[in-house]
Amino acid sequence: MYSFEIDKKLKEYNYKLPSDVYLQMFDTKISTQVNHIIYNPWGNYFSVWTDDGYHWEFSVHPTVLQDNVIVPCEEILGEKVKKMRKH
Repeated sequence: MYSFEIDKKLKEYNYKLPSDVYLQMFDTKISTQVNHIIYNPWGNYFSVWTDDGYHWEFSVHPTVLQDNVIVPCEEILGEKVKKMRKH
């Protein structure tokens, strides 16, 4: 992906990417201009820099595939907790 495409996608997701989108966007075979990716564990966000001068900070949340639909993990865990409370 080109930097302007990454920029557009990050804005589309309000800088909060699902993990599957993050893995697709920052695959080094696809986004060859990305030269630094740093994870900040204290702030729970990633910083990314490119050769053409772009820089972003964003968070990534885990997702899973359920019935061929990508679902945030919180939704699935929430359902499991509800089922456990019923028993």
